Amino acid sequence: MASVAELYHHDLASGATTKVDLQWDNGLSFEFDDSGFLSGFHVTNDGFLALLANGVRNKTARYQRIGDKWERQWLSGDHTANLIGMQVAATTKCSSTGIQQPARRRNGSVLASTAAGSPIRCS
Repeated sequence: MASVAELYHHDLASGATTKVDLQWDNGLSFEFDDSGFLSGFHVTNDGFLALLANGVRNKTARYQRIGDKWERQWLSGDHTANLIGMQVAATTKCSSTGIQQPARRRNGSVLASTAAGSPIRCS
């Protein structure tokens, strides 16, 4: 049996729940961890990071809410096609690019970022 995992956004102020347009027909993937399967997204200060279902290799993206729409940016880097999980650190200040966190390995080294060249770092 096949299924597609979808994501919904609930606005606390209005009480409205809406489906997030991932701009990806296959929906969300799952994250693999020592404890089993986890949801394939991580909330950030301004949106979320997602593992998108793409056969045996996930696609990784960052989504940011702009007005009432969600803008997708693909994560780039040598290893983004091999990600099976992510961790997001909470931050309060970021670089002038406005991008929150790069995807990281468990040891903390930068694995991928949403920009070409040097990884984006928050202060």
